[in-house]
Amino acid sequence: MTNPDAFAIVLEYLYTKDLNVVGNCTSGDVLLDSFALANQYCLEPLKYKLEALIALSVTVENVCSLLVLADAYQAEQVRIYAIVINNSNIFSKIHLYQTKS
Repeated sequence: MTNPDAFAIVLEYLYTKDLNVVGNCTSGDVLLDSFALANQYCLEPLKYKLEALIALSVTVENVCSLLVLADAYQAEQVRIYAIVINNSNIFSKIHLYQTKS
Protein backbone atom coordinates (compact mmCIF):
# COMPACT_ATOMS: atom_id res chain seq x y z
CA MET A 1 0.00 0.00 0.00
CA THR A 2 1.25 3.46 -0.88
CA ASN A 3 2.22 5.79 1.94
CA PRO A 4 -0.31 8.67 1.84
CA ASP A 5 2.34 11.22 2.86
CA ALA A 6 4.59 10.08 0.03
CA PHE A 7 1.71 10.24 -2.43
CA ALA A 8 0.91 13.78 -1.21
CA ILE A 9 4.50 14.83 -1.90
CA VAL A 10 4.31 13.44 -5.43
CA LEU A 11 0.95 15.10 -6.07
CA GLU A 12 2.17 18.42 -4.71
CA TYR A 13 5.19 18.19 -6.98
CA LEU A 14 3.02 17.41 -10.01
CA TYR A 15 0.89 20.50 -9.39
CA THR A 16 3.58 22.94 -8.26
CA LYS A 17 6.89 21.54 -9.57
CA ASP A 18 8.17 22.34 -6.08
CA LEU A 19 9.57 19.95 -3.52
CA ASN A 20 8.62 21.30 -0.11
CA VAL A 21 9.86 18.56 2.21
CA VAL A 22 12.97 20.05 3.74
CA GLY A 23 11.17 22.29 6.22
CA ASN A 24 8.52 19.73 7.06
CA CYS A 25 10.76 17.31 8.99
CA THR A 26 9.79 14.60 6.55
CA SER A 27 10.84 11.15 7.73
CA GLY A 28 13.32 9.06 5.82
CA ASP A 29 10.67 6.45 5.08
CA VAL A 30 8.43 9.05 3.43
CA LEU A 31 11.34 10.26 1.31
CA LEU A 32 12.13 6.68 0.26
CA ASP A 33 8.48 5.97 -0.56
CA SER A 34 8.24 9.23 -2.53
CA PHE A 35 11.41 8.28 -4.38
CA ALA A 36 9.92 4.89 -5.28
CA LEU A 37 6.75 6.57 -6.55
CA ALA A 38 8.75 9.08 -8.60
CA ASN A 39 10.63 6.17 -10.12
CA GLN A 40 7.43 4.22 -10.76
CA TYR A 41 5.78 7.15 -12.57
CA CYS A 42 8.98 8.22 -14.40
CA LEU A 43 9.12 11.63 -12.73
CA GLU A 44 12.84 12.10 -13.32
CA PRO A 45 13.16 15.68 -11.99
CA LEU A 46 11.41 14.70 -8.75
CA LYS A 47 13.42 11.50 -8.52
CA TYR A 48 16.65 13.48 -8.90
CA LYS A 49 15.66 15.98 -6.17
CA LEU A 50 14.61 13.23 -3.78
CA GLU A 51 17.78 11.30 -4.55
CA ALA A 52 19.84 14.33 -3.48
CA LEU A 53 17.91 14.56 -0.18
CA ILE A 54 18.27 10.83 0.45
CA ALA A 55 21.99 10.99 -0.31
CA LEU A 56 22.40 13.66 2.36
CA SER A 57 20.67 11.42 4.89
CA VAL A 58 23.08 8.48 4.53
CA THR A 59 24.41 7.37 7.91
CA VAL A 60 26.39 4.41 9.21
CA GLU A 61 23.10 2.93 10.44
CA ASN A 62 21.28 3.05 7.09
CA VAL A 63 24.17 2.74 4.63
CA CYS A 64 23.48 -0.90 3.70
CA SER A 65 19.78 -0.44 3.02
CA LEU A 66 20.48 2.71 0.99
CA LEU A 67 23.09 0.87 -1.08
CA VAL A 68 20.41 -1.69 -1.92
CA LEU A 69 18.02 1.14 -2.84
CA ALA A 70 20.70 2.78 -4.99
CA ASP A 71 21.25 -0.44 -6.91
CA ALA A 72 17.53 -1.11 -7.34
CA TYR A 73 16.74 2.38 -8.68
CA GLN A 74 20.07 3.33 -10.30
CA ALA A 75 20.43 6.16 -7.77
CA GLU A 76 24.02 7.14 -8.42
CA GLN A 77 24.14 10.04 -5.92
CA VAL A 78 22.92 7.80 -3.11
CA ARG A 79 25.37 5.09 -4.09
CA ILE A 80 28.32 7.48 -4.04
CA TYR A 81 27.41 8.98 -0.66
CA ALA A 82 26.75 5.53 0.80
CA ILE A 83 30.12 4.24 -0.37
CA VAL A 84 31.91 7.29 1.05
CA ILE A 85 30.15 6.92 4.43
CA ASN A 86 30.80 3.18 4.49
CA ASN A 87 34.47 3.57 3.60
CA SER A 88 35.06 6.34 6.11
CA ASN A 89 33.44 4.18 8.80
CA ILE A 90 35.66 1.23 7.88
CA PHE A 91 38.79 3.38 7.88
CA SER A 92 37.91 4.94 11.24
CA LYS A 93 37.45 1.45 12.74
CA ILE A 94 40.77 0.31 11.28
CA HIS A 95 42.47 3.37 12.74
CA LEU A 96 40.81 2.76 16.12
CA TYR A 97 41.93 -0.88 16.05
CA GLN A 98 45.49 0.08 15.14
CA THR A 99 45.55 2.68 17.91
CA LYS A 100 44.48 0.09 20.52
CA SER A 101 47.12 -2.43 19.39
